[in-house]
This record gives sequence, C-alpha cells and structure tokens, in this order.
Amino acid sequence: MEQKENQLKNSAKYRKTEKGKAAAKRDEQSSMGKARHQKYLKTENGWLKHKVRCKKYAEKQKKIKFSDRFKRQKEVSNILDKYFNEKGKREETFFNLRDSKTNRKLRVDIHYPKNNIIIEINGAQHYIPVRFGNISQKKAQENLENYQRREYSKQKYCIERNIKFLTIPYNIPLELIEEFVKRNQNGLILIVSKEFSFAYSHRLHNEFISDEDNKQIFGKCNNKNHHGHNMKVIIEVKGFVNPLTGMVINFVDMKKIVGEYINNVLDHTDFNLDHNDYKIDVSTCENTINKMLEVLSKELPIISKIRVYETPTSYAEIIIDSLNRCGDKW
Repeated sequence: MEQKENQLKNSAKYRKTEKGKAAAKRDEQSSMGKARHQKYLKTENGWLKHKVRCKKYAEKQKKIKFSDRFKRQKEVSNILDKYFNEKGKREETFFNLRDSKTNRKLRVDIHYPKNNIIIEINGAQHYIPVRFGNISQKKAQENLENYQRREYSKQKYCIERNIKFLTIPYNIPLELIEEFVKRNQNGLILIVSKEFSFAYSHRLHNEFISDEDNKQIFGKCNNKNHHGHNMKVIIEVKGFVNPLTGMVINFVDMKKIVGEYINNVLDHTDFNLDHNDYKIDVSTCENTINKMLEVLSKELPIISKIRVYETPTSYAEIIIDSLNRCGDKW
C-alpha cells in the first residue's frame, strides 16, 4: 500500500492536483529549512560552497554572479579549441602534479595533448589580493600566495616533462586571444637568481664515532668551542615568463619566501646547538643545502639550483633536474 501511495504522489497527475501542489510547496519549504545546515547550495550557476541561513539569504546568493570567471573560461576555451584544432581536456589532473606544500592533486584549466601545451586562464586573484565575499585582507593575501605556489608547481611539472605552459591573464580581450596565444605559445623559460647571506656558527662533529676519529677526520673544524662563518647563498629559480607581469617571479616575493627562512631560522644561530637536524647529521655545506632545499621547495617549487659559500673560495652546489630527483621528491 505504501509503495502504491508513493508512486501516486510522484505521478504527474498527482502533482497537478491541489493536494499535490500543497505537498510540493511543503517539500520546498522543508528543503529550504534543511539548507540552513547544508554546506553547498544549488543555483543556476552550479553548486556554491556557502552556508545558507534563510530563504531570503538563499535567493540573494542565487543572484550573485559567481560564474563570471567560469563564463570567460568557457569562452576562451572555445576560441582555443578552434585555434589548436583540438578539443582541449578541461580540469585535467595528472598523477604527479601536486601542490608542493600540501601534496594535494592539482588540476590544469585546459590541456591540449596533441599540441603538447597546458593553458591556465588566470583571474585577478592570481596577481593581486582580491577580497571575495568580504574576506579579510590577510586571508586574501594568503589566497594569493597559495595561487602563486600552485602555479609554480604546475610550471615545474611542465618543465620537467618538456610540456609548453601558457597563462592567459584576465586583462586580455576575447578578440585578441588568438593573437596573444600565437605570440606566446612557445613559452619563454628563464632562470632568475637572488643572493642572500647570514652568519652562523657550528662544529664538524659526528656523534656516532669517537672523539679521536672526529679530530682526525675534521681537524681544527672539530674544535669544542665551535667556529663561525658568514655564509652566502645563491638561489636560482627556473620558470615560464608570465605575460602579464613580464617576470618569472617577483624579486620581492622571492626575498620574502627565502629571506623569511634564512633570517628567522638560520641567521645568528649555532647549527649544532640550535637545530635538532644536526644532532644526527654533520653540519657541513652539503647537508645545509639539502635541508634548505627540503624547506624552500615547498613554498618555491621552481627552484633549479642552490649554491652555498662557506668561505669566499669554498662552496657546495645542488642542481635540481631530472637526473638528481629521487622518486619525484623534488
């Protein structure tokens, strides 16, 4: 009986009756009540991630044009399909394409396999802090840094696999998209470097061998009173030139990312006493480079080389490429 009643209620004839219309109205009201606790809201523009507090608030949300960026993305992708004579793969993921910091899988906007190119259609939030939904300026700045870091991860993936990479900024009119792609599709890859310096002290000593052996191996650098250096660090990054900014990376951003680590963590410290890492490893230039790379590559995945000068005539260097990557760690 219950099954027959349910079939009757769901039938087109029942929905046209007064009882059916009243039931549909009650269902709509109850669904709006449930929407207060839902994380997503379905609108004409798709599912929006937003908390809904009341029916009036929900109607207001439906009118907000969240899809402006996606509308432009669709228009640009249609132009690109015609230009490349290929149906691009939208929102595609790759096995090893991950965020360098969170290790989450990343999507690319459009991939054209036959033309061997990945294209990102970037909005203003990729270049400046944008306060969507009245978020704080601090949160907008964090979002900007996340956008930039994810784009560096995508660039690194493309460079390692010899895939062309192109970003189409938000300021390019639709009628100029083809001309823009024609001029920039080959992707100009450049290396940019910046120099840093800091002071530190250390003692070359291996805890797992005897004091006599340490003296024979490390000589005067094994002095119990430790000794100091003024270390110079040169960081190189390798990436595609952004058409809007004309830069691979802003030197200011590079200074902020690398300088924050060097000034707050390494500068004026004793490697043996202040850093737990060197209780196992010897505090040599070689081990210092590895630890730098491990930390900095999370925020700056397009690092291509690090050179560390312990003295003006002595340095160690690591070059990050397909030959010295172990299991795609870097």
